[in-house]
Amino acid sequence: MHLILVLDDDPVVSHLLATVVHQLQFFHIRSPTVADAWENIQQYPVDGVIADLSLPDEGGLELVRRIRSEGPDPNIPIVVCSGMSDIDTVKEAVEAGATDYVRKPVNVPEMSPRLRKAFAPHGRWEPFEVTLARLAIQDAEYVRLLDRARRELREQANLVTPETPPDEVRTLATRFAGQAMSLGNRGLSRLMDRVRDDDEIAPEELRRLFQREAAAIDLVIRFLRKGPGPVPPL
Repeated sequence: MHLILVLDDDPVVSHLLATVVHQLQFFHIRSPTVADAWENIQQYPVDGVIADLSLPDEGGLELVRRIRSEGPDPNIPIVVCSGMSDIDTVKEAVEAGATDYVRKPVNVPEMSPRLRKAFAPHGRWEPFEVTLARLAIQDAEYVRLLDRARRELREQANLVTPETPPDEVRTLATRFAGQAMSLGNRGLSRLMDRVRDDDEIAPEELRRLFQREAAAIDLVIRFLRKGPGPVPPL
């Protein structure tokens, strides 16, 4: 599943963009300011961003740069959607790290395929038909397994502290990365590559990752039960 953050202070444009995201079978969360967007990126497992450039508090390009330099996932796709169409602004956005640049007013037939192209490859979950076929189980059983994984992740996140020994951190990372691969979660599966490469994983980083991936599982469970839409509460 994908969770897309829509950053625009115009409620009409924000609603229109959220509708396009919904039609693509993605979840969405809306932010009217850069500060609110950054807070949501820290709290939720965001898979992509649609960002305006002119916001009440600061420019959208500042958020693009901040995501690329210090975001939880600095590689997420970012589509800038702005009424500013001069070549210098477009160039500046691309240099800041924008994946694509779409000019306003929003043209839905044009926007939909460009968003799909930008966001689809970065999902945290493989297609459900692939997962269910590989696991050969029914949706209800899959939801039960997801719910158990979600509870375990949150419980373990509460137990990880700065004093957790490095060996225990690596053991936990390996365990949950393996579990994630069996459930089709690509977010935690990337942990396995880091373990194999002997990368250092700090306890606080692991704790935040567990919390975010538990939130990602929330989205999957909601999709299986109700379909996509606004992000559910954590």
